[in-house]
Amino acid sequence: AYTANQWHDVVYHVNWSTGLVQVWWDGVKIFDKNVGSFTGQYFKLGMNRWLVDEDWVIYYDSLRIGNENATYQDVAPGN
Repeated sequence: AYTANQWHDVVYHVNWSTGLVQVWWDGVKIFDKNVGSFTGQYFKLGMNRWLVDEDWVIYYDSLRIGNENATYQDVAPGN
């Protein structure tokens, strides 16, 4: 669950060739699973919810993208 009208720190680690996906939400790892390889996939950031009658506003700040050698500490919020 998330809290509206509040900043949240989210970190994704995805290894496209092995299928490893890890997600940290406000510094807590909430997902860590190998979901199989991703052929032809890529990272896309934005709202993906259509047919909603209400307005949405989403802010992004301090986007960091690491290379294959990056660690959580390299891209963690506050660094």
